[in-house]
Amino acid sequence: MRKTAFVCLGDEGKKDTLVYHELPRKESGEELFVFMSLKNHEHDDIMRNLYREAISISRLGHPTHYFARFIEALKSVGGGISAEALMPPGSITMIMIRRDREVYLLLGADSEPVLWDGEHGIEIPFSPLSGMKKLPLKEEGGQADLFTTTVEDRFALFRFNVPDGNRTLLIAPDKEFRERYKDTLRNSIFFPGFDMPAAGQLGIATSRTIPALHWHFGLERESAHARPGHPRLRRISVPAIVGVLTLAVAVFLVFGPFGAGRNGNDIPEENVLLSADDVDSEEERVTDKPRIEPADESAVKAEGMLSLDVAWKETFDQPVTSSPLYGSGLIFFGCRDGSMYAFEPSGTQKWKYASGQGIGASPYFVDGLVIGANYAGDVFCLDVAAGERVWSTSVRTKVVSSPRGDGDLVVVGTMEGRLVALRLKDGTSIWSQKLGRAIWGTPTVGGNYIVVTTTDGSLIKLNHEGKISWRVKPGGEINSSPLVIEERDIIVFGSKDKFVYAYSLSNGDLMWRFVTGGEVNGAAVAEGDDLYIGSQDGYLYALSINGVLKWRRAVGGAVLSKPLVTDDQVFVTNYGSKLVAIDRETGEVAGEFRAASPIYSSPSHDGDQIFFGSNGGVFYVLNLY
Repeated sequence: MRKTAFVCLGDEGKKDTLVYHELPRKESGEELFVFMSLKNHEHDDIMRNLYREAISISRLGHPTHYFARFIEALKSVGGGISAEALMPPGSITMIMIRRDREVYLLLGADSEPVLWDGEHGIEIPFSPLSGMKKLPLKEEGGQADLFTTTVEDRFALFRFNVPDGNRTLLIAPDKEFRERYKDTLRNSIFFPGFDMPAAGQLGIATSRTIPALHWHFGLERESAHARPGHPRLRRISVPAIVGVLTLAVAVFLVFGPFGAGRNGNDIPEENVLLSADDVDSEEERVTDKPRIEPADESAVKAEGMLSLDVAWKETFDQPVTSSPLYGSGLIFFGCRDGSMYAFEPSGTQKWKYASGQGIGASPYFVDGLVIGANYAGDVFCLDVAAGERVWSTSVRTKVVSSPRGDGDLVVVGTMEGRLVALRLKDGTSIWSQKLGRAIWGTPTVGGNYIVVTTTDGSLIKLNHEGKISWRVKPGGEINSSPLVIEERDIIVFGSKDKFVYAYSLSNGDLMWRFVTGGEVNGAAVAEGDDLYIGSQDGYLYALSINGVLKWRRAVGGAVLSKPLVTDDQVFVTNYGSKLVAIDRETGEVAGEFRAASPIYSSPSHDGDQIFFGSNGGVFYVLNLY
C-alpha cells in the first residue's frame, strides 16, 4: 500500500495548525490530506468548523465533486463573511485526494508551491508534472464577476500524475516567505533524502507552520522512514484515531482530549488523525535508538574505475551537513544533534563535545585546538586530545559559516551579517563589524587580510583590525565561500546569478566571470593552474586560472559543496546522494558511490580514506584505492 509521506515544519508557528491525514483505504487506495493554517485568528471558530466539514464530506464519486462540496461548505459556515476576510493572504489551505498516482490538490490562491526532484536534488517548476491541469471551481459568469471576488477565486484546484522517482511538494504561504526562508527550506526540508522524521515534523526557525508532501513511485522499495509518526497533542488536541472514522466520531474527536505519542514505525494500516502543532522538545526527539539506513548504498566498480568501498559508517539522529576536517590523526566534524565529534580513522570515537545546539559549521583546526560554532551562536574552542573545552563565547546569533583564523585571530561570520573577531588564546572579542544581511560562506583569512562574502551580494576585503579595504557587489546573492590565491592576486567564488567570478585581491577589480547553468553556492578549489567548482545545474566545472572552460561533467545532482582534489582525481558530493570521482585531465567519471540521502557536506581525506557526512544523518568513511 502506497502512502504519502508528509512533514509539518516550523517551530515558531506551530500552534493553531489543523492537520488530518487519512491513510489509503485498502479497497480504493484513496488517500486524503487536509492542512489549514491561519494568517490571523479572528475567525478561528469558523475555520475549525470548516476543517470538520472537510474531513466529513463524502468522497463517493469523482474528486471534483468533493471539492465543489467543500466550496459550498465554506460559503455556508462563513455566514456571509467575505472570502478575503475568511482566507486573508498568507493563510494556508491545502487538501489532497490521491488515488494511486492521480492527485487532486486544492490550494489557497496565494500559496507558493515548491516542487523538489529528489533524484537530482534540484527544484523544478510545479507546472510540468505529468498531466498537470488547472480545473475550474466555478462556471464562467457574467460581467459582474469581473468586479467581485468570490470564494472560488481564493482557491486553485490542480490535477496531475506523480511521475517515477522521488518528488517533494512544499506549500509556502506566499512569495515573500519563500524567498526569506529559501535556503533554510532547501537545507532543512529536502535534506532527509525523503526519510521523514519519526514525528512527521521538523522544527526549523520559520515564523509559520507549513506542509510538505512526498511521493515515492517507480522504485523497487519504499523507505520504511517515509511515513508519518504520531506526535503527542497540545494546543489543538487532534487525537490519533485508529479505525474507520464516521462523521460523528470525527466531529467529536477532532478537538477531543485524547492521543498518545507513538513511534513512526508502528503506524497501523487504518485511518489516522494527526496534529501538526505538537513539536517535541529537542531532548524528547533525540533518542539512542539507531536508525536503519536504507540499503541502497553502492559503489561503482566497473573495470578500470576507482573502487569506493565503505570502510565504516556512523549513524546519527540528525543530519551531518558539517564538512569534516582531518588533523592530528583524527577526523573532526559537527552534527545537527548539537555535538562535535572526533573519530580515529579506524572508526573508534575518540571524544564527543555537546555544544547544546545544532552544528552546521565546519571545524577549524590550529595548534592542537579545534574551533567550532553552533546555531545558537556559541563559538567554542576544544583541546584536540580529549575534546575538553578551553573557552566558549557567544556571538548571540546563528552561525553556519565556519570559523577561520590566522595567528591569534579567529573570525566568525553570523546570520545577521556580522563578522566577529576573537582571540584564539581565550576567545575574547577584538572587534565586530556589520557587513551585510547575512554571512553564509566561510571567510578566508591571510596575511593581514580577510575576504568575506555576504548574502546581499557583497565581496569584501578587510584588514585584521576590521577596517574595510574595498567592497564590490557583482550581482546576485552570494553563499559561496571565497577562494583566495595570493600568488595570482585572485579571489574566486560563485553567485546565485549563475556566474563564477574572479576579482583582484589587491584592488577589487573584476578579472573575469564564467556563466554556468545554475546557482553557484559551493566553494571553488584550486590545484596548479586549474579551478574546480560545482553548480546547482548538476555539473562540476574545470576552469583555467583565467576562467576558460577545460571540461564540465554531469554528476547526477545539484552541487552545494566544495570539491576535493587529489593527485589524479577531483571528488564532489551532490544532492543526488552521490560522491563522484572525476579524472582531472579528461573530465571522465573515474568512480562513484551512492549514499542513501542527499549530501551537503564537502568531502575530506587522510590519504587512504575519504569521508563526508550525509543529510540523512550518516557519516561515511570510504576506502580510497
